[in-house]
Amino acid sequence: MRTKKKAEIPGFILATTANYLHSGAVRSVYVGIALIFPVLIAFGSWLDSTWRMSGTDKGFTQYYGFWAIFATTPVILVLTSYLFDYFSAVIQRHIKSLSLGSRSAWILVFLIIILLYWWLFNINHTISPVPKQIFNHDVFDSSEHHFGFYITRAYVFFMFVFVYCPAIFIALHITASMISILKLLCDDDMLLINLFHPDNCGGTSSFGKINLLILSIYGIFFLIIYAMYMTHGQAYLAISVSLAACSILAVIQSVAAVYYIHKAVAQKKSKYIEAVTERLNEQVAASIQSKGKFPDDLLTFRNHLMGLHTFPYTSGALIVVNTIRFVPAALAVVSLFHSKYLK
Repeated sequence: MRTKKKAEIPGFILATTANYLHSGAVRSVYVGIALIFPVLIAFGSWLDSTWRMSGTDKGFTQYYGFWAIFATTPVILVLTSYLFDYFSAVIQRHIKSLSLGSRSAWILVFLIIILLYWWLFNINHTISPVPKQIFNHDVFDSSEHHFGFYITRAYVFFMFVFVYCPAIFIALHITASMISILKLLCDDDMLLINLFHPDNCGGTSSFGKINLLILSIYGIFFLIIYAMYMTHGQAYLAISVSLAACSILAVIQSVAAVYYIHKAVAQKKSKYIEAVTERLNEQVAASIQSKGKFPDDLLTFRNHLMGLHTFPYTSGALIVVNTIRFVPAALAVVSLFHSKYLK
C-alpha cells in the first residue's frame, strides 16, 4: 500500500504540469496562455513607462532575450507535443513511462525543483538594485517597475514549470528510451535495415527525425540564451554555464542517441561491401580471362553501399543536425572570447 502511494506522488504533482501531452484541447490552452502572457507583459510595461528605456537600460522593446522567449515558447510546446506523438507512433514500448505512469516521473519532479530554483534565482536577480550591479543597466522587469515585474515573474513561472520542464523531460526520456531500445535491437541483430530505402540510411530516418526534433528543442534553448547575451552585452556566469552546457549537449545528443543505429548500419554495410568486393574481384578476373561481360551490376551495388549513410539522417536533416551541432559551440566560444578579451 505504501509503495502504491509513493508511485502516485509524482503523478499527482505532475497532473497539471505535463497533462497537455495527452490532450489536444489542453495543448491549445497552453499555447493560448503562452501567446497571451507577452501581451500582458507589454501592457504592464506600458503602465510602468518602460516600453523603451534611456541609456544602457533595457526596456520591453529592447530586451532581445524575452523577445526570443516570447517567440519560442509556443514553438517548444508544439515541438514537444509532436515529439511525444511521433515517438509514440514509432515505438509503442516505453509509453507507460512517458505517460508518467512509472518511477521515471520522478525525473520530472527533479527538473521542476531545479527550474523552481532558477525561478527564485531569477526573482532575486530582478530585485533592485541587483540588475544594475550585475548587468550595469536597469531592465523593464526589475522590481522598480511593479507591473512588469509581477506579470513577467508569473510568465517565467509558467514557462519554467509548464513548458520547459515537460519539454526537457520528454527530450531526455525519449533519448534514454531510444538508446535502450536501439542497443537491444543492435545487440540481438534485430534492427531491420533496408539497404535500398529512399532515405539512403537503411530505412532508419524515423529515428533520425526523432533526434532532430530533440535537437531542435535544445537549439531553441540556445537561441534564448544567446539572445540574453545579446541583450545584456556580457556573458555573466549563468549565461556562460548555459552556453557551454547547450553546446556540449547538442554534440552528445547528435551522436549518442543514435550511436547503435550507426553501429548496426555500419556493420551491415561493411559486411555487404566485403562480400560484394570479393565476388566483384572474382568476376572481374573471370571476365578478363574469358573476355566475358563485365559485372556492372555488382559494381553499381558496391557504389550504392559505399554511399549509404550510417547515421539515420537524410541529406536535408543532416544539414540541420550539423548546424545545431556546431553553431552553438562556435557562438559560445566567440561570445565568451568577446566578453573576456574584447570588452
